[in-house]
Amino acid sequence: TQLIYGGVDTSLFEVDPKMKLSRRIPKIDQQISDDSIIITYLGRLIWAKGLRELLHAYKETISQINAETMLVIAGAGELSNELKSQVQRLAISDSVIFTGNLEYEDAVHLFNISDIFVHPSFNEGLPRVVLESAAAGNAVIATDVGSTKEIINSQTGILIEPKNTQQITNSLIQLINQPELRKKLGKDAKLHVKRYFDWHVITQQFYDFLQE
Repeated sequence: TQLIYGGVDTSLFEVDPKMKLSRRIPKIDQQISDDSIIITYLGRLIWAKGLRELLHAYKETISQINAETMLVIAGAGELSNELKSQVQRLAISDSVIFTGNLEYEDAVHLFNISDIFVHPSFNEGLPRVVLESAAAGNAVIATDVGSTKEIINSQTGILIEPKNTQQITNSLIQLINQPELRKKLGKDAKLHVKRYFDWHVITQQFYDFLQE
């Protein structure tokens, strides 16, 4: 028996190093300063994705740091209005953006301008969105559920327990305060995904399996 994972087209996330990407949030067309650290979640806005915990963790994070940050929540779902109300109650609306659903090319752009990606889901298989964020070189914080640990480990990101708000907070503070660690994890995650989860690699695995 051979296990072959799904993959991503990592070439979509390659950016010409000579070109400076516009740090403009897609769809809502909001420009983010070069000094701001962009923290992103992209996916369905449902209970099982851990978004309530993420917002509480973000509130605690920005109360403990001096850096300028922006949390971008991209996607739609049944919790959309509740999450927006939670942002108001927590008094963090100045640094939280909701984009709604994004076209794929806009999602790719968002990944490419982000610094940190947070995936606090309670239950997953192999989360494609984690592959995509890693392929873009984001430093990833993700819950240790399903097959996420095939992508994220101590060399490629930070794994946390589901529903653990304090671990989200601690991980965000660590990555915000340690830019070199943030860049290293993002670089290593990108290389890991290109090596094991690029569609060319997956296609070759299928071909070899069928040949056998």
